Amino acid sequence: MLPLPATISLFGLDYPVALVPDLVSDHSFYGETIFRTQTIRIEESLPLDGQWCTLVHEALHIINERLHLGWMEEDVACVDTGVWELVRQLLQPAPTLVFSSPMMDKAVGNENPGAPPPN
Repeated sequence: MLPLPATISLFGLDYPVALVPDLVSDHSFYGETIFRTQTIRIEESLPLDGQWCTLVHEALHIINERLHLGWMEEDVACVDTGVWELVRQLLQPAPTLVFSSPMMDKAVGNENPGAPPPN
């Protein structure tokens, strides 16, 4: 999985993403968006998967605020599950598919059957 970006941009505004220690122990949550400074803070002790999930959650808070959706924390938490599933799939590297047949190998001059054809 890719590392978290240093900044995300939403609605033309940049939000630096900072990994911070003790956010959970100090505030009892994994992330927060500070709208005054346009900063997203995420608990650094979370596994990378958890950091990404928290970033999606915080991005939804920004969307909620900018679009005046009126969502409560519970609404954001419900929506973030589905959005996180999509983002997680998009963050996975695309599989490399290799199609080979003796006829195709001969046609493209591939002397290593089963391997991708030469460029």
